[in-house]
Amino acid sequence: MKNIISIWQVLSGKVKQKFFIFFSLSVASALADVLVVGMTAPLLTLMMSGNQSTAESPISLILNNLGLSNSGEITLFMAMFFVIILTVSGILRVAVALAQQIVTQGIGTELSTKIFRNSLYQSYASHISNNSSDFISLVTTKLNVVINTIISPALSILSSGLTSIGILIFMLFYSPVFTIVAILFVLLNYLLITGFVRRALARDGLIVAQETKQASRLLTEASGGIREITLDNLQELYLKSFRRSDTSLRQAYVRMNTIAITPRYLVETSVLVVLTLLGYSLSNDKNFAAMIPSIGIVGLAALKLLPSFQLIYTSWSRIRGGQVVFGEVVDHLISRTPTRGHCEKYKLFTFRDSIELSNVTFFHKNSSRPTLSNISLQIRFGQRVGIVGKSGCGKSTLLDLIMGLLEPSSGKLLVDGKHLVEKNLRSWQGIVSHVPQSIFLVDASVAENIAFGVPSADIDLERLIAVCRHANILNDIQAWTEGFNTRVGERGILLSGGLRQRVGIARALYKNPTVLIMDEATSALDLTTEEQIIADINSMSDGMTIIVVSHRPSSLKHCDQILQLHAGKLRNSQVLP
Repeated sequence: MKNIISIWQVLSGKVKQKFFIFFSLSVASALADVLVVGMTAPLLTLMMSGNQSTAESPISLILNNLGLSNSGEITLFMAMFFVIILTVSGILRVAVALAQQIVTQGIGTELSTKIFRNSLYQSYASHISNNSSDFISLVTTKLNVVINTIISPALSILSSGLTSIGILIFMLFYSPVFTIVAILFVLLNYLLITGFVRRALARDGLIVAQETKQASRLLTEASGGIREITLDNLQELYLKSFRRSDTSLRQAYVRMNTIAITPRYLVETSVLVVLTLLGYSLSNDKNFAAMIPSIGIVGLAALKLLPSFQLIYTSWSRIRGGQVVFGEVVDHLISRTPTRGHCEKYKLFTFRDSIELSNVTFFHKNSSRPTLSNISLQIRFGQRVGIVGKSGCGKSTLLDLIMGLLEPSSGKLLVDGKHLVEKNLRSWQGIVSHVPQSIFLVDASVAENIAFGVPSADIDLERLIAVCRHANILNDIQAWTEGFNTRVGERGILLSGGLRQRVGIARALYKNPTVLIMDEATSALDLTTEEQIIADINSMSDGMTIIVVSHRPSSLKHCDQILQLHAGKLRNSQVLP
């Protein structure tokens, strides 16, 4: 129930409004079904009375006041009214089914968007400590499991429950003893079945959660590592692992679905046996003909109640089986997100003086050893600073701290004497561009990748050409048939490593940054091309601060200062003439 409340709290007013429409239609449908059941006995009584007088019946008295005195007219009127109510009941059932689907999918859209937003706005530290396939599995698979095993069944229980309650209340007034005995008989059947299957549903629900995550991980790994898989002939290994995981998942679904539908046949069989024996025992009764209306109303009530009971049980079994996945989805939904919105406007940071780190130490999550320890340094505005050190010494982590992607575990990070906090972080990041060694590219055009995040119609062609010239990629692009409209493929697979790096450099320059950070950004380039790009960047503006991480001495020769890291500590700071 707590998880249901959590879901309700994150829904928009529009979806809640649709839910109340669904609820209203469910109430109307339940009332129509009660009216259908309630009219059965009087209609059968009228039909069996033939031309005999029915003036003493309450319904006849009401109809007589409406001007209907003939027995045939009364019967015809009741039959027509019964048909109308049946039709209205059918239409309402269709409306309830449609409204249920609208509400279900509306909730699905809001939850998937909320989960995606939560993930996008998590801290960078959270992203690098989590497996991306778990997030993909959550949005694309597990959320659908929740919709199909929690949300939709819960709505089914609500609509079927209202109908069942309405008919049962009517039957308690009509025949209290028989109704109570029948309810106890049916409930006993379902309670016995529920007791047997409860643990099995919980176990299979856990299997669904685990194997869904595993299958998603295998697919993500296979997609991202297809070159290595092909080179090392690992296709069958991945296929075997996927088949094992998927088979276990499907078998769990088989058991869950079988448990969901089996009680219907058991309960229907037992109810029909009891009704047959009851009918046989009453068939020799002299007043059997008089009992037909009562038998008819009981039969019609059973006809409507049994499917509702079965739907409620099926929905319960699905909810029981989906509890583990539901808990994971709710945990992600209520996870803390930054207060700033995705459309928040901010003023760019005015960087004039220096970036200063004072006794900064940083621990990665679940690590007992610091990645960086007691780092103190100062980078002045307009400087060209190089950072060197062995792989794993903390260079990239230092850059992440400077960019505000990570927060120091201790110590101070100041820009122009101001602490980087949530209030000014976006302003600072708005003037920083980063070129990593591995460039992230989307399956879109070269222009869209360079002007990343800018709508196609708003791309500044003059700036695009200028930054491509500085990144030494303009001639390559102009030589392609489709020029800037050339698609780069998924993760830039259609481009060489050198072209990808140059697209990344052009993207960083398109942002017109005040601080440019290059982390092994030219490692895939030949020395001549690297020299030309670095010279162009250095000549672009005296107001740009550049931080370069590289193992190549050629990348650092234009630097004013070289910082050397060793095992997470700043070993040496050398100011060059």
